Amino acid sequence: MTGAHRGRLPVELTSFVGRRQEFARIRATLDSARLVTLTGAGGIGKTRLATRIAADLAGVCFVDLTPLAAGSGVEQVAGVVAESLGLQDGMRPDLVVAHGRQLFVLDNCEHVLAGAAAFTLMLVQAGAKVLATSREPLRVDGEHVIDVPPLPVSGEALELLTHRARQTLGADWEPGAETAAAVRLCQRLDGLPLAIELAVPMMRAIPLETLADSVGARLGRLTATPQPHHRTLHVTFAWSHELCADKQRLLWRRLAVFPASFDLAAVTAVCSDDGLSAADVLPTLAELVDKSVVRKETYGGRVRWRMLQPVREYAAELLATSGEQDVLMARHRDYYLGQTEGWASAWVSANEVEYLHAFEHDMPHLRQALEWSLTTPGQESAGQLLAVNLARSHAWFAMGNLREGQEWLRRAQEVDAAAEGQAFVLATSVWLAALRGEAELTGELLPVCRAAAVAVGPSKALTVATNLAEGTYRWLLHGEASGVEQLELARESSVEMGSERFLATLFCGIAHSQLGDADAARAALLECREIVAADGAEWTAGWADWLEGLITRHSRPADAAELFARNLRRQVAIGDVWGAAWSLLMMGWTAAALGDYRRAVRLMGASNRQLADIGVRFAELKAFQAERLGWEAVVGRALSSVEHRRILAAGESAAYEDSVRFALGTDVRGGAELTKRELEVAERVAAGLTTPQIARALFVGERTVETHISHIMRKLGVTRRAAIAAWMTGADRS
Repeated sequence: MTGAHRGRLPVELTSFVGRRQEFARIRATLDSARLVTLTGAGGIGKTRLATRIAADLAGVCFVDLTPLAAGSGVEQVAGVVAESLGLQDGMRPDLVVAHGRQLFVLDNCEHVLAGAAAFTLMLVQAGAKVLATSREPLRVDGEHVIDVPPLPVSGEALELLTHRARQTLGADWEPGAETAAAVRLCQRLDGLPLAIELAVPMMRAIPLETLADSVGARLGRLTATPQPHHRTLHVTFAWSHELCADKQRLLWRRLAVFPASFDLAAVTAVCSDDGLSAADVLPTLAELVDKSVVRKETYGGRVRWRMLQPVREYAAELLATSGEQDVLMARHRDYYLGQTEGWASAWVSANEVEYLHAFEHDMPHLRQALEWSLTTPGQESAGQLLAVNLARSHAWFAMGNLREGQEWLRRAQEVDAAAEGQAFVLATSVWLAALRGEAELTGELLPVCRAAAVAVGPSKALTVATNLAEGTYRWLLHGEASGVEQLELARESSVEMGSERFLATLFCGIAHSQLGDADAARAALLECREIVAADGAEWTAGWADWLEGLITRHSRPADAAELFARNLRRQVAIGDVWGAAWSLLMMGWTAAALGDYRRAVRLMGASNRQLADIGVRFAELKAFQAERLGWEAVVGRALSSVEHRRILAAGESAAYEDSVRFALGTDVRGGAELTKRELEVAERVAAGLTTPQIARALFVGERTVETHISHIMRKLGVTRRAAIAAWMTGADRS
């Protein structure tokens, strides 16, 4: 999820029923305690209860830990939490908490208990509150454990069954004369909300009395199961499974390969074959939704599906004994490998924002594909290619998460694979390390990278990657002109390579500008503009604006300031955390050039914080240090040391959203820039409506709608409807 989606509470698709006593108790406990853990069996309703509690509170960050591999440690848990906030380093809980969140909801902790417990303790010690859900306590100091019980069968359980039956069988449904059977069914389902929801669709075909008796008979055959609630769920799952047609059972089992929500293209590619045709996937999926096995959700007007964790666990049991688990894992990996190849090869295009959205939605799938490939014999080369493609697609940059990209590349270096794949992994590792200012690591990897490239022999793509990596290292980390020469070689060799061509040209322009060659910098800018104009690329266009601002910051600082501000608006709208940090930096220097010294210091402090948050050791980037010291001297002479320190500290302590608001002089995600009618149009754009649909909904002409959309795009500094959707999602969260 692009920046706007990160950390949001799940959308509640059905009414919340019951839990009045638990709700009051949890709220009262949270008022006085820093850590509350909701425990209970799978399907008991812990997530739904935590979500409802958090919905009434401000400053909430929701993090689902389900996609993490079992046994993941504190660093992996911290990484997922940091990602939800657009941060680079989750192991700095002081930064995580300072990001403006007072309550962290950590959902589904049971399979990463040690890691979740350790990180929760760090959050609490840093001043945050944590509401965790787990099948067992975290067992850390200060934890308040609240066990979530089953619903009372003749009260809230019956109420839930009635609500769901009305949704399934008709709004006027009442148990009536069958009330006793309905209560008996709830009783035999142990008052488990998930079991009740799975049983309701069966009422279409099975009389309530028969259903209650049949559940009792099935439970009687499983009395040896030690955990009653687990036994009840297992029986409910098994019966739902038996009532499915063959294709439904096949798809249910295969969906276990998806660790998180998925779209239609993914499930069709991974799950269809001779046993389930591609044409059968959507109707079969819809049938599983009707049976409450799968849930359908909408994000920014796009439909995705997912299974609740207990349902997926049952499906995983079936998949593990089916003999096709490895086949499904390979298909899953191949699909997402193909996605990353598409993103990497066509990144500089009008689809960039959509690629960013897809990347963030699919991150759990990409992690699973990487983990499986790098640890499964014979699959390592595909894992290496996947790690390289993710770096080439620039998605790690937009998310501000280069550290994770580096970690996957480090693991990819350690596997036994083909020489060419190893060489690409090394070149990409050098490049990312250089961009983060990791001089020592880059220096260690570079000789190995060179040797690997020589061993492979002539390869245009590898030559471009190696020159880009070494050129970035020499120019960015050491300020050497020889680095620019290598960047120019990469530029010349990548004419038909899209993403690499733009990157090499952009870096050449930045390097020439920093080294004082204005003509060469402007020539690179013109080439960047040509690339952007040809492809209509939203994200890439922002970096062309950034380069123009860099080139004009001394001669026309007011124009440069407007370019950087426009770019920051665009970056916030599409969720580009990496780019926003660099725009804040340049806005600070430009403010100093304009003589607005207090604003300059505040923005310098903000950029210090944001660059650190995305993992950049800015002081190690020698290419920028002379200018940094120069502007610091300018503002240092203009302000007293006391005032300078105070303002700098204010910038460094500000959360990302606050820094953006200060930089732009507005709440860019609170709707202050748009009129009421523009907000109405933007809401419908975010919901995926077409121009004619919006016109009909608002009783206006289509040309009027298009005019409103043009005004919205101009105000937000974007050119794509997808960016409006991203901005609106952020406005909803604010």
